[in-house]
Amino acid sequence: RTILSGMHTTAVLWLDALLVQNIIQAKNCSVAPLPNLKWAPDPFALAAEWRKILETNWRSIFKPAEEALVIAGRTGQRAVSRALENLLKAVGVLIRARLGSRIHVGAELFPKISDDRKQAAAFYTLPATAELLAGLTIRESDRDDWRNANLFDKIKIADLACGTGTLPRAALHRIAHFHTAAGGDAKSLDALHRGAMEKGFVGADVSPIAAHLTVSSLALVGGGRPYDDAHIGFIQAGAPDKTGSLEFLAHGRIVNDLVSGGGEQTVSGARDAGDVIDAPDNSFDYVIMNPPYSRTRGGQSAFDIAGMSEQERKACQRRWGKLNEKLPANRKAGMAASFVCLAHQKLKPGGRLGFVLPLTAAFAQSWEATRAMLVTEFDDLIALTSAQRDTESNVSADTGMNEMLLIATKRKEKTITPAPVLCVMPNAMPLRVGEAGEYARCIRRRIEDMRDDKCYIRAGNSELGRAIRLQPRQATEPWSHLGARNINLASIAQRLTTGEFENINTQRRVKINVPMIAMRELFDIGPTHHLIGHLHDAEKIGALTLHPVIDDGDAIGEHRALWAAKANEQTKLRVLPTHKGEVFHQTILNRIADKRGYLHFARSVGWASQKLVAAATKNPVFGGSAWTTLITDDENLRRAFALWVNSIFGAIVYWTQGQRTQIGRSRLQVNAIKNVPAPDLRQLPAAKLKTAAEFFDSVCDKELLPVCQLHCDPVRHEIDRAVAEMLGLPYDENAMQELRRAWCGEPSVHGNNKIALARLEENQRAPKP
Repeated sequence: RTILSGMHTTAVLWLDALLVQNIIQAKNCSVAPLPNLKWAPDPFALAAEWRKILETNWRSIFKPAEEALVIAGRTGQRAVSRALENLLKAVGVLIRARLGSRIHVGAELFPKISDDRKQAAAFYTLPATAELLAGLTIRESDRDDWRNANLFDKIKIADLACGTGTLPRAALHRIAHFHTAAGGDAKSLDALHRGAMEKGFVGADVSPIAAHLTVSSLALVGGGRPYDDAHIGFIQAGAPDKTGSLEFLAHGRIVNDLVSGGGEQTVSGARDAGDVIDAPDNSFDYVIMNPPYSRTRGGQSAFDIAGMSEQERKACQRRWGKLNEKLPANRKAGMAASFVCLAHQKLKPGGRLGFVLPLTAAFAQSWEATRAMLVTEFDDLIALTSAQRDTESNVSADTGMNEMLLIATKRKEKTITPAPVLCVMPNAMPLRVGEAGEYARCIRRRIEDMRDDKCYIRAGNSELGRAIRLQPRQATEPWSHLGARNINLASIAQRLTTGEFENINTQRRVKINVPMIAMRELFDIGPTHHLIGHLHDAEKIGALTLHPVIDDGDAIGEHRALWAAKANEQTKLRVLPTHKGEVFHQTILNRIADKRGYLHFARSVGWASQKLVAAATKNPVFGGSAWTTLITDDENLRRAFALWVNSIFGAIVYWTQGQRTQIGRSRLQVNAIKNVPAPDLRQLPAAKLKTAAEFFDSVCDKELLPVCQLHCDPVRHEIDRAVAEMLGLPYDENAMQELRRAWCGEPSVHGNNKIALARLEENQRAPKP
């Protein structure tokens, strides 16, 4: 996108070439040593040496570097000499550091300088993450012939969003380790590496530089050993019927644009590569990938790739829509869902996928179809994310978002019964490659020995994390256990969604005295904010143009809406509307006129600041962008339900259903709200429902603390007791307080909020009631 980023990319190519030159020169005396730093390097003399190397080998590394060196040298020879001098000093530092083949510097640097990774949501896998994912995906028990030097005649591995090759490199290291452990020697390792380069790995990316770096990164694992054609390349996005690797959904073979588009350009080692990349359906043993997450929503644009015009981008989006039509993937979930379907299509039965995915995959309503495909067409599902939720727990570079690892084995036949999902929650993600390998070993060993639905994962005397098995009742339901720090709480939470309450201290279980049903069966769910209207300075849509109310008196009148969440003002169960509207589109207003209501459900809850999961209004009003209206004529039902939702019971249920992708926040899409489990309060005796409604009236004007502080909120404790009585649950204050503390102690709830953490600590020290 800029000249500076182009210069940065060029410098990475040169650094990569200099490092490779140093490695192969040690094995091949015909290759010149690196230039002597006693004088300024001559770019044209260095380019000539690289051309000599190109006559026999390593085109994927030296061809682009040589071309860029000649062009830059002609423009500013002195500046290029100075740049080469600095790069040669860097090579010296790297050589002395003895980083070995597990780190590929070009691949490490490229994500830092790539200026379209955030727009395209193409984030690069951290080396430690790659090691962990490879360790969980490729297992020693998969085969008994790891010693075979010709192993890659039988094994095929694909990464169709290969980036700079971090995941393929980790996979190759993993297999080389098994080979050596089984008795392989230096000679057989040479053969194994050659087979991996020529036969074993298939890779593709929309970035030609990334494809080059993937090949060089795999090649350097072999320490300079020669090889013939590799099957890793660049697949263009932007031309007709070109959406990068997504085209593999329609084709088993695609032209390699690194070759066909550039004549001499190849991704090979010793000679020109073929002009296609083969990825037949049902052919791979492993598909390991960190796909792009991009979607056209929330300021993002799918295919927002450097150099692509708006017309080309829209053509790609249309093509993606066509490819996606028959897939169990909602485009609102982003490209990652389509890539999961692509992996399913390319894996052979019994093959295994290992993916880095956004955490929304586990919770979001837009991922329902893909989750259903995973649990009905795969076995041995492992979903892993850290419960800590801090910046050091990221698994990709620079995402600033919560992610997960997903490992699953493709079934030979699809079944109706959903497979269980093993949710693994490390206390923190490993930050180093060696550490990640040990994490993977401990996780695999522990879960293979599981005798119950939950266990702790240990390494020596240290606890690394925990695992809990989730058995989905429906294929589409959220994987609610994932990310929970307290595995007992995770079990209690899931049982609560089915109408069973467990005492956290005694594990005694009792049934709620009414069945749990979907909220859509209790209420008519109000319209989305797109129909209600728009703020006065926003896009002109919907029925009303909305303006903030000025004071309490202004909150009363026609066309009022509870539009916004205001944590500092909405501190009681009964609140005032936040906006007033003037008619913008009368026809739409007529259509939604009967969609006003007295009860409103939060679409998103920031647990550390917001006090309400549901809010009541004195008069019927519309909802808004932050609140969805729940409509019923039964006044007692509305008030009783407001108690349930704002109790510890209702908060936990919301937490199990909402997306927990932002620390300290749960979010629900409008369609997902319809399916949130809730007790069928209509089946309560009328007298009990009336008693609950009267209790609501007695507490609705009392101040509440933020939800994540409900363990020390006396009003909330009153509500909990009233809800327990309403639902026929035994009320043990000690056990209830333990439950509150456990839930409020979840990082996904307190969000590392300092006040919340201080009150948790203070409450922990307080004597038990």
